[in-house]
Amino acid sequence: MMLMKRNVLSVLLAFLLHAANSQQVGKESGHKYEFGISYLPSISYRSLRFSKSQEFLETLRNSNEIPKYSFSLAVLAQRRLNKNGAVQVALSFSNPGYKTKETSVIWESPRPMYPAFHQVSFSYQYLSVAAGYRFMLNDAKFVCYVLPGFSLDGFIQRKTTMVIGYSDGKKEKLKSAAHGGYSAGGLSLIAAAGIKYNLSDQFAICVEPTFKHGLISVNPDKDSKEYVYFFGLNMVLIFSPEK
Repeated sequence: MMLMKRNVLSVLLAFLLHAANSQQVGKESGHKYEFGISYLPSISYRSLRFSKSQEFLETLRNSNEIPKYSFSLAVLAQRRLNKNGAVQVALSFSNPGYKTKETSVIWESPRPMYPAFHQVSFSYQYLSVAAGYRFMLNDAKFVCYVLPGFSLDGFIQRKTTMVIGYSDGKKEKLKSAAHGGYSAGGLSLIAAAGIKYNLSDQFAICVEPTFKHGLISVNPDKDSKEYVYFFGLNMVLIFSPEK
C-alpha cells in the first residue's frame, strides 16, 4: 500500500512539473470535461449506537478506542453543466477505521522476550463510487466552490493490525483480514469545500477539506450499530484534454 501511495505522489509531481512548463495561467477555463486523480489523507473514527443491553460495551469501547490515520485514493471525472455548476463522479479506495489506545502489559518478572505493550488498529477497506455537484462561487485564478455528494461503498475487508512492543525496544506486527460478518454495501454522505488554482489552460490543482460519514452500519447486528467517518484534506490534480 505504501508503494501505491508513492506511485500516486510521483504521478502528481510529474503532472505538476509538466503543467508548470506549459501554457500561461488564466481564469477558470470553463472546459466541458475534466479528469483528475486525488489523494486524501485523513483522520477517521466511528460512532456507536448500541442497544440498552449492550450499553456497557459501548462505554468500554469509547473509553478504549481513538481515531486513526487513514487515506483515500481516487480517479474522477467532471462535466460542466453551466457557468457555475458541474457534476463529478469518482472511483475511490479508502480504509477508514479506528485503533485502541496503547495498553501496557505488566509482568511480575519482566524479561526482554515478554511483551511490554500492545495496540490494535482496525481498517474497513472500501471500493466506492461517488457522485457530487460542484458549485463554483467565483471565476478567477483561485476558484472557490462547494461540493456536496454521496457515495455507494462496496466492502472489501476489515484489516486488523496488532503492534506488540517489547522492553528491549523491538516491535512486532501481526496482521489479519476478515471478509464476512460485515455489511456488504454502504451509503455515505460527503461534504466538501475547496479552492481550485489553474496552473495552465489544461492543468489545475484543488485543495478540499472533506468530511464523509457512513449512513449504514458496518456491523449488521441491530444491537450494535457502528458508523465510520473521516475528515481530511483532499488534494486533486485536474487535467482537461480540451485546449
